[in-house]
Amino acid sequence: MTKGLNVFQKLLLLTMAMFAFIFIFSNHRICASQNTNQVWLKRLSSDGYVFQIAKNGHKDSNYKNYYIVDNKKTKNSTTRRYTVSNSVLRKLAYGKEKFKVYSVKNNHNSVNVSMKSRNNNMDYTFAFANGGAGSGIVNSNSYIKELRPLIKQEISAAKSVNNKHKSIVFYNNAKNITNKISSRNKKIAANSLKELKNYINNPEMYNLPTILVGLMN
Repeated sequence: MTKGLNVFQKLLLLTMAMFAFIFIFSNHRICASQNTNQVWLKRLSSDGYVFQIAKNGHKDSNYKNYYIVDNKKTKNSTTRRYTVSNSVLRKLAYGKEKFKVYSVKNNHNSVNVSMKSRNNNMDYTFAFANGGAGSGIVNSNSYIKELRPLIKQEISAAKSVNNKHKSIVFYNNAKNITNKISSRNKKIAANSLKELKNYINNPEMYNLPTILVGLMN
């Protein structure tokens, strides 16, 4: 095919082929990333309004890192986005306001997660990393007293995924606990155990049990 071509023409063809390969490879990665985000979004959003601002001993100054938009004020402004005050954040942390995830998008080397309050008055977008640790959110189901022993074993299993034998031991402990959980919380426990199994087999962030969001410190 390249017979009769000079050196410049051969180099040009080679360069074009390389750019074509890079383009195809990049598109493949983008599509894979988008599919991953959709899987993660579906799992997080299907939990409904269960996420809330964590009440794990933050000092007032720490809340300054959590920029929760006040939609009621922002709606009437064309120049800025209003955020809730520190005092409101503290009330959210120790109150019962729940949020639902509605968007998961890539942002350079991180993943941005957006969630809204049930009354749609507040909106919170944050970089999701390390299982949500440092994002200031938590799954409110993790506060259910009966589920705490299960969650403890799931955290240990999730943190031990590099040691398959060890993580399986914690998984079996979680399974035994799940079998004894009351019918009121059985569905939450059984679903979380299923997610944990998937995470052990494929320890990617989008497979992390949603009940562990914000607890992987």
